[in-house]
Amino acid sequence: MILGAKKKLTIRSGQGSDGTSTVYWGRRAYVWNNDEDVAYVRNARGKLIDSCGYDSTRYDYKNC
Repeated sequence: MILGAKKKLTIRSGQGSDGTSTVYWGRRAYVWNNDEDVAYVRNARGKLIDSCGYDSTRYDYKNC
């Protein structure tokens, strides 16, 4: 998928059908920790484009 500049994308770790603004990872088991975790977005060459971290001691959920 090619994501244009300043466009938004929802990435879900579970199963579902990809759409124009939502992509599913297809995992069948839990992948995220309950206390903290970080997701990374990289381009096709592996260069870090963005990241988003979650820390449950600071908030109950996070949108990045």
